[in-house]
Amino acid sequence: MVIAQTVRIRMSFLIFLNLLMGIACIWALSRMAPAVQNIIHKNERSLDICEKMFVVLIKLTNNKDESHNKIFDFEKLLELASNNITEENEEELIDQIKVYYKYALNGDIEALEKTVEKISSLSEINRKAINTADKVSKKFAVAGSWFVVFWAAGMFFLGMYYKRILLKDIIHPYEEINAVLNANLTGDKFRRCSGHEAVDEINGIYSKINMILDKKSAGLESESDR
Repeated sequence: MVIAQTVRIRMSFLIFLNLLMGIACIWALSRMAPAVQNIIHKNERSLDICEKMFVVLIKLTNNKDESHNKIFDFEKLLELASNNITEENEEELIDQIKVYYKYALNGDIEALEKTVEKISSLSEINRKAINTADKVSKKFAVAGSWFVVFWAAGMFFLGMYYKRILLKDIIHPYEEINAVLNANLTGDKFRRCSGHEAVDEINGIYSKINMILDKKSAGLESESDR
């Protein structure tokens, strides 16, 4: 039957759209969350490196006898920072720290101030990057939530439309045929199938049922005339 095939196609399409939404949401979340977390992790690592640089400078200020060891520790931290660049201006700031840090660690006050200033700028860049990544993550979450809401609303209205089609093409004709057959069984010989809104295939079925009932009614009348 054409109607049965149409119903199967529509239901399959509705199921496909719901599956598509589920897959799209899972894909988006699985791609977005790790990417944002990776950015935040790298920026947090840069912040940790900056804090350790400040610690080295403070310790050196309190104990200048260990300047050689502190220079080595500072250089290791600089190397870690160079390998963990995520923002545009980080490389430039690290290069500037490399220019000043040896003089700073050897007691040059002006170089120390410049080194502290550049480390502070490096720390601030990464702190802002973490805040930006967090805001972007929240925006994506809100946008994703609204997408799901609108998609669900679309699926609801599409489902209501399919329900209306199903009622018109399947349920109401079934109820009409059932009512007509029950009426004839209980003695109403004149009740026939009718429905102006029914599709051509259903109207064809109505016509066949009505023909059968007409023949049955005519046969019963001829028997009663005898």
